[in-house]
Amino acid sequence: MVTKEEYENKSEEEEKEEEGGRGNVIKSVITKPPPKSPKKMKETTAPK
Repeated sequence: MVTKEEYENKSEEEEKEEEGGRGNVIKSVITKPPPKSPKKMKETTAPK
């Protein structure tokens, strides 16, 4: 469980990231998986 204080602190950090870093984070998430996609697909499909 996340306490209310932790959630508020996290939301403040996320707001800072959204201003400058969120686009970079999304791009890195999109660009990083493809090379490892075969392994990641196996990992994600195995539990299901």
